[in-house]
Amino acid sequence: MLDNLYDYDSVRHAPAASALRAIDRQMLHTLATFSDRAHYLYERLDTPRLVSEALQLASVELSSSYFDSVRDRLYCAPADSPSRRAAQHVLDRALDTLTTAIALVLPFLAGRVHAHLPAGSSRRISPSPFELLWSAPPAAWSDDRLAHDWKLVCAARDEAAKLAHEAVLSKRRGSMSEARIELRSAAGGPLHSALLATGYELNDVLLCCASRVDDLPTSNATAPGGAADGDTTLLVDALVTAGGGTSGVAEEALAIRIYAPDASIGKCPRCWRHVHPQAVSGEGIALADGWTYRGCPTDGAADLCYASHIER
Repeated sequence: MLDNLYDYDSVRHAPAASALRAIDRQMLHTLATFSDRAHYLYERLDTPRLVSEALQLASVELSSSYFDSVRDRLYCAPADSPSRRAAQHVLDRALDTLTTAIALVLPFLAGRVHAHLPAGSSRRISPSPFELLWSAPPAAWSDDRLAHDWKLVCAARDEAAKLAHEAVLSKRRGSMSEARIELRSAAGGPLHSALLATGYELNDVLLCCASRVDDLPTSNATAPGGAADGDTTLLVDALVTAGGGTSGVAEEALAIRIYAPDASIGKCPRCWRHVHPQAVSGEGIALADGWTYRGCPTDGAADLCYASHIER
């Protein structure tokens, strides 16, 4: 987190609320929940559980989930772009929340983190974590509806990841970032609505180059926009159950199809995304056939990446 905040100042670069994406707002909700929980555990002197939940936040919620979804924005987008500043804002808030929570348990670590804040950061001259009074997270961070929908999306992601991993082991495709993933669930159901609401960010959650959300057919007929018989790009076609167990959401039927990348779609040599010609600028493009492609995070910046750089 410190490395990715080297050019970020929480006063000068804080993004507008409208610049935050769903995945950013979900992470802020997670931070708010953790902050409230840490306060509760301190009041009860339950430091073992506090450390355990801090590790869970750092290693699972941040490292295994959020970082994977925003790394292209951090490393490939223009330095001062709204998308990069939004991701940095969340990392800045995460670092502050974690440092404050562990300060009394791991004082040397908290002190070192504060000492290594970027030289240009206004927070570097602010009180150390040991001098701050505990304050409740901003009310705007909490969004229970988004958190519930995100659990549904992540349940679908986990099922798709299992199937994609099996495809990798069987050498049917190279990596998740090259795949196109179609998710079909009951129209109007909670899972279907959550997937649709995620929009082009679904590609960042699934870590694929393109995604499509469709209705789950009620018969054995091919779903609208689905694969034709003999489609050689179809790698996986499975019907699974998403949710239940420890996910905290009800089980729902989910059909998953994983396709090889479209041979006509080139790969950006900077971000390595398979970028549709219409999606070079911006973060995503929805096509008439229902596929939503990732765009190039450089947002068309000529000095970073543009159409003529795409490998064909």
